[in-house]
Amino acid sequence: MAVDADALVRHGEVVMSARLQDLSRGGAALVAFAPPPHEARVTLELDGWLIDARVAWSVGRRFGLSFETPLRATDVLLFSRKGGSQPFVLV
Repeated sequence: MAVDADALVRHGEVVMSARLQDLSRGGAALVAFAPPPHEARVTLELDGWLIDARVAWSVGRRFGLSFETPLRATDVLLFSRKGGSQPFVLV
């Protein structure tokens, strides 16, 4: 689902602001000033929720995450329609 929302990405002790552009059950596409390295283990923070992931790809300022635990389809739909204001549950 195409989205446009603020996010935080934590990589070790580093916390960076990012812009969420795409969200699916298995991952997300974001843009940040300095993306974390390829294959890095990170935590994505969206609307107060923490999602463990790894960096699957990176091109310039854009990068993609692969989630360790897929999101529920209904939660992805709610997040995209409400602009991130609805909490979602990791299964």
